[in-house]
Amino acid sequence: MAQWRSTAEFRFTKGQPTETIWFYEHPYPEGQKSYSKTRPMRVEEFAPEQAWWGNEADGFSTRTTTEQAWSVDFKQRMADAKAKAKPHWDKAEQLSDEASGLSAELRQLRQQLKTLDKKSTDRPVLQKQIQQNTASIKTLKAQQARARQAGDALYWPIFNLDCKNPHIGEQVSHDPKELLARYRQQQQSMADTRRQIKDILDTALSSQREEKA
Repeated sequence: MAQWRSTAEFRFTKGQPTETIWFYEHPYPEGQKSYSKTRPMRVEEFAPEQAWWGNEADGFSTRTTTEQAWSVDFKQRMADAKAKAKPHWDKAEQLSDEASGLSAELRQLRQQLKTLDKKSTDRPVLQKQIQQNTASIKTLKAQQARARQAGDALYWPIFNLDCKNPHIGEQVSHDPKELLARYRQQQQSMADTRRQIKDILDTALSSQREEKA
């Protein structure tokens, strides 16, 4: 079975946004599974890519999708990602505004507390309000961070150009190094999920304690 290494073709033109990204999967030479110092790449191997490349003068009109070449509509991909991420980003902005409002109120309360006599009966009331505002601001900032992260998680992966050839079926690797790397990635993902759940529970319990207080 032929071995392949996937490469992305980028053509950035000044003043023009990137709308389409082309990929070309270059095959290793017959009987070769990787490149090395003793078995390096050879220029003549890239004759098929050179023939396929086309001419920028006519907008690469001759370039076509093949078993080794495919394109990604990056413009549409970005638009879709922004649409999905926007509600989360908007929520983060809303939470940020709420936290800013409470922060301004908190500064006023602290200033009022400084002007009160130490024996004033209003001090306990102000101190309680300050504690509540401080806790609320902390909760809002934690919620804001999660909302922002949720939006970013939907948007930024579009720039990950590790794109598999859609013309080739799923290939299962039995390489121990790849399996261990995949296992570590899964463990990290599980740890991140546990941390997110813990943050949500901590926030919920904190709010309940504040209500009871």
